[in-house]
Amino acid sequence: MKENPGMSIENARCHVMHSISETWKLLNRQCLPPNPFSSCFTKACLNVARMVPLMYSYDGKQCLPSLEEHMKSLV
Repeated sequence: MKENPGMSIENARCHVMHSISETWKLLNRQCLPPNPFSSCFTKACLNVARMVPLMYSYDGKQCLPSLEEHMKSLV
């Protein structure tokens, strides 16, 4: 939003979600054989990528309710 001060929060969220979706498509294509990286490295990268939607799921209070729910389920 700093780059585009006139952009609404909803438009910014849509832009981020679109970027995440496109990146997932790219990651999925790159994980198909032949892949120059080890399966361990590929799996770790995919696990990090899976965290991105969780990290961008702030609510109006700027907290991560889904992360809180995951933490409560572990306890």
